[in-house]
Amino acid sequence: MKLFSVRENFSKSFDFEGDRFNEIITEYEMKAREGQVVTQLVAALRLSKIRMKDNLGIVKVEHDKNFITSDNPITLSKIGGGNVMPFDPGNLISLPLNETHKLTLYTNLDKDQANFIGKIKHEGEMADREILINNFEQYKQSERFIIGNQNDLSNFENFLKRCEQPIEPSEELNKRFKKIEEIARKLGLK
Repeated sequence: MKLFSVRENFSKSFDFEGDRFNEIITEYEMKAREGQVVTQLVAALRLSKIRMKDNLGIVKVEHDKNFITSDNPITLSKIGGGNVMPFDPGNLISLPLNETHKLTLYTNLDKDQANFIGKIKHEGEMADREILINNFEQYKQSERFIIGNQNDLSNFENFLKRCEQPIEPSEELNKRFKKIEEIARKLGLK
């Protein structure tokens, strides 16, 4: 294997045996990784200064189901959807604290209300939605494990199985489709 010196306009070349070349590549990758970690730490410190006046939301759910978590429990999301960039100060940062509580860090959009802490309790259908969204997010971004009690993990597994099955439209929905088709025909759209 030959390695050319870029700084010297390819005027020198060095011969390496296969093992030595692999050692140099491994050493380079380690140094590059150190640089990446430092860059990420600098970005995280800058982000922490920007987000010092953000708001906190704590959600408590009262339901027969609970939050699950994972080996990668912090989730990032964007208000209004879209691609999430890891160090974007506009991200919502969420973390399930236990089976019934979740903490979310919100971007402070109103500078007059810095460090606002809000608490909300969800029951019934709202709690069900909050749990479902959290649990699906935890599942999506887990690296190896999702964590929870046996009942909550079983409920979530059943939810995933239901998602894989095709949905047959109800009789009422079929009637609505027919009405829409009739209106479309009358308007000349079909």
